[in-house]
Amino acid sequence: MKKFVLSLTAALICSSAAGAQKFIGSPAQDLFDQASFFLDTQYFGPSTINMTEHIAKYQAKVDEACAATGLQCGTDKVEPLLDDMFNEIQDPHAYYLSAAAVAQENANRSGTATSPAPRVGFTSFTYCDTPTGVCTFDAAGNPTSKLIGDRLITSVIKGAPGDKAGLRYGDRWVGYNGTTYASFNGDVAAINKFQADFGVKIRAGETMTMQILRGGEKQKLDIQVKGEIINTSEVPSLELRPDGVGILRVPDYLITGIGQRVHDLIRDAQTKGLKAVIFNQRGNGGGSALERWFATGAFIKTPAPMRRIPRYNADKNSVEEGFENGTFYQRFVARPEIGNSFKVNNPVLFEGPFAVLVDSGCASACEYISSSFQRAKRGLVIGEETVGIGNTNTARFGLANGGAAAMPTLRAFWADGTPLPSAITPDFKATTFDVFKTGLDAGLNKALESVGAKTLQAPSSSIEINVPFAPIPTFGFDAITSVLEQVNRKPISITAPSQN
Repeated sequence: MKKFVLSLTAALICSSAAGAQKFIGSPAQDLFDQASFFLDTQYFGPSTINMTEHIAKYQAKVDEACAATGLQCGTDKVEPLLDDMFNEIQDPHAYYLSAAAVAQENANRSGTATSPAPRVGFTSFTYCDTPTGVCTFDAAGNPTSKLIGDRLITSVIKGAPGDKAGLRYGDRWVGYNGTTYASFNGDVAAINKFQADFGVKIRAGETMTMQILRGGEKQKLDIQVKGEIINTSEVPSLELRPDGVGILRVPDYLITGIGQRVHDLIRDAQTKGLKAVIFNQRGNGGGSALERWFATGAFIKTPAPMRRIPRYNADKNSVEEGFENGTFYQRFVARPEIGNSFKVNNPVLFEGPFAVLVDSGCASACEYISSSFQRAKRGLVIGEETVGIGNTNTARFGLANGGAAAMPTLRAFWADGTPLPSAITPDFKATTFDVFKTGLDAGLNKALESVGAKTLQAPSSSIEINVPFAPIPTFGFDAITSVLEQVNRKPISITAPSQN
């Protein structure tokens, strides 16, 4: 980005569309100017906030933060403000990434992300005592519902300590080391501290005993876990039941090569008697459009193509993308001779019974692929309404401190001009709160029923399909437009997912 050389006088006091800037030339102000410039000129998402006023509001906060240090004001003073400025837009596709977060994201894409400290490798979620489990608040932000405290295990990383200890999706975590969440009687601060202390002790290398209730019978289990440094980059896995139903879990679309792995898993499972597939995307926060198109093509011969419409020069810069004959393509609508294409190695097409599982954690690329399945009427989509950002993208704009400003710059339509839905409305509703209350996975059971499975309980003799996996570089993929669509938001509510 071009840097402007200013005199000392101009650096001290200047004015712009964002309001009075007192410390032009300081590292803090330079970083803020970069981020706010991108936000003002490139954002093309659903937020209707007045960006000029919004940026001016945060310029005043920068001035206040830098009052004591003046031109020596460091970027550490402004980074929390950038975080707040992007979060206040309330668009999950718009956020600030620190340099460390950018490095972590790059590691995620390469499949080499490791936890900075010991972890058990599971995600959990808590609820309030309302009919839907959603916590309620008054106008001042004070809770008007009681936090239950117990947590639902919503995902477990394959091979992590939690997986090896036997934790499963749907387990109700009621306490640890003999103390229950219920003993705090809904005290939010105490429950949050109790939860945080678990993480502290895991990172310190302690062995913890988790109290678990499992299944409709509320089976009581004590599960011992001890944290390890783990690879947090997850790849798809497939569990093949004796009745031929394959449970394909796709945790996200971040790592280059995930779409290829979907084809490889399905192909190998077919040699072992695969008859039906349940495509489990619960908790999938998105990732690369390339990977999601590859995965789509394993189940739909010719998915409906889509178009990305940019903020500027839409007549020249709109892009069409799709998947045909084992190949993903991306090209300018006005200049179809310019584009990219990437081919799946030894592609497979599974045309048997099929169902999709989604939840309130399914976002972005997860919503795109679910839209494709619904549009093609490729089996039932089962679960909860999704996050609601499945019709934009996230582009990354590098900043001087090594961080990035992430925001939507495109809007998505089917090639026939029909807008993509922002959120997925399932064909059959099944909530995680119901799993929390009953211990029964009604969504999975409905999926099994829809593909003709006679046994609704997962047989213990299922086998894990294992195929080699290595990240596949796709150099030049972003030549036309940024398509990485990870949702990377900080938890902002007392019911936000907790990772341990």
